[in-house]
Amino acid sequence: MESLRSMIGATMETVVVWILAAVLYWWGLL
Repeated sequence: MESLRSMIGATMETVVVWILAAVLYWWGLL
């Protein structure tokens, strides 16, 4: 159960990083 929680946490971290990167990228284009 602990490994599942850490895996979900890592996935959420990756998603947040990708979203931030996409926002900064689009912001740079505007």
